[in-house]
Amino acid sequence: VNTRNTAIFSFANCQRRDINKNVYDKESNRKAKLQSIPLGRIGNPEDIGDVVACMVSDAFRFMTGTTVLVDGGELMRGMQKQD
Repeated sequence: VNTRNTAIFSFANCQRRDINKNVYDKESNRKAKLQSIPLGRIGNPEDIGDVVACMVSDAFRFMTGTTVLVDGGELMRGMQKQD
């Protein structure tokens, strides 16, 4: 039996959620957030879905035991300061 065990990790602050509402309520926090993301924008569900679609396709048939980080590069940088 062939199995593929992979995981997607989406950094919570990379998407607009109730849990990080304080990040987006203040303009200064929003600007700091965008500066902390190398791709320069907030992620959306399609960004995650596109990665999932690739991972379950035959193109990724030899990948297993992998965690894929989908955060626009945010974790490559330090955390941003908030007001």
